[in-house]
Amino acid sequence: MPKPNLFLLSLIFLLLIPFLSLAEESITISTYYPSPYGVYREMRAQRIAIGDTYFDGAEVPWEAEDGDGNPIDLNADLVVEGNVGIGTTSPFQKFETIIDPTYFGSVALGQGYSGNTFDPTIKLYRPNGLGAFYATYLETSSIDFSILTGAAAAAKGSETMTPRLTILNGGNVGIGTANPFDILHIAKERTNNGTDNLAQIVISGSGATNDRLLLGYNTMADNGYIQSVHNALGYTNLLLNPNGGNVGIGTTNPRSPFHIFAPGSDMLKLTFTGINPGTCNLYVRSTVCGSGDATIATVGGVNLCMYCNINPF
Repeated sequence: MPKPNLFLLSLIFLLLIPFLSLAEESITISTYYPSPYGVYREMRAQRIAIGDTYFDGAEVPWEAEDGDGNPIDLNADLVVEGNVGIGTTSPFQKFETIIDPTYFGSVALGQGYSGNTFDPTIKLYRPNGLGAFYATYLETSSIDFSILTGAAAAAKGSETMTPRLTILNGGNVGIGTANPFDILHIAKERTNNGTDNLAQIVISGSGATNDRLLLGYNTMADNGYIQSVHNALGYTNLLLNPNGGNVGIGTTNPRSPFHIFAPGSDMLKLTFTGINPGTCNLYVRSTVCGSGDATIATVGGVNLCMYCNINPF
């Protein structure tokens, strides 16, 4: 039996002494494979920070305890400093996903149309087939909400947007305006009195869309109008309180089915046209009838007058 090599045993013992006295210490080895980039079939982590600054754990650490002042929240599992793209290699906002890889319609999350970084916005893009995009924004500004649309633009983010629907925190709703004055405010220029069968407000049947009630304001002639029409066929009857109730003009307390209160000289004036041809006016006034007018009746100081201007053939 060979004798043990005392010299070799002594050397091994001397080498082990430092490690036996520091048994609780550990060594961590970091490596990249393949280095410095790699393709991995599977990757798992309890939490990940991505970004030119976020990757530095000493400069941007996670909270050890909730509220301890470290920049990354204790409950955050994934934080990204730059833009995130799904289905795209060039996200132009904080988050963009390509819905259809063939036509490149996309949804993006980013800052508001006004450029205010505090206005989160959902941006929907649809290509027009000619290399440009139509855009729709769903935007919150402070605690208001807006829907905006934009014409085709060559690059995402360069479109000019127009407000279509705005809901203010106070409850006012605007259509065509970002600053509604009242509970419902519709803003659109109109230059006729419904002769094109259109108005700011058009009410129609769901199927019979040609049967319309128009409520509008002529912004050029400066007057409002109500018109009942059958589109392409002509004008139709307009009924006020057909089942009962009074109608008042110039009064908030009508005492008959049709009550007009006018403190001026002509309280009621009816005009008839097309007589040979000509015009006849029938009116009620609180003063005497005018020169050339026929006084039909006088009751309690109120005169019923008639004036006709008949043009000869």
